[in-house]
Amino acid sequence: MYVDPEFDKLGVVVQTSTSWQGGLVRLLTKTQIEQLLANGRNHGQDHRPVVKFFDPCGTATWLFSELDPEDGDTLFGLADIGFGRPELGY
Repeated sequence: MYVDPEFDKLGVVVQTSTSWQGGLVRLLTKTQIEQLLANGRNHGQDHRPVVKFFDPCGTATWLFSELDPEDGDTLFGLADIGFGRPELGY
């Protein structure tokens, strides 16, 4: 796993993967991570989604609004994997 020094300063685990072209792909920007962390520090309030992940070949969609500041690796939000029963949680 590649650890970017810019994100390491935030205490956040940044997963990177290799694209089909062989380069590293970052899924979240520094600004998005900072907003997710700020929302995570105020857990219990109703936050708007910061990022949306989706499956381009299927119906699954994830809307994340918080990042746990304790571990820097756990996202909170809404997951809808396409069965008509979205779930809110970690």
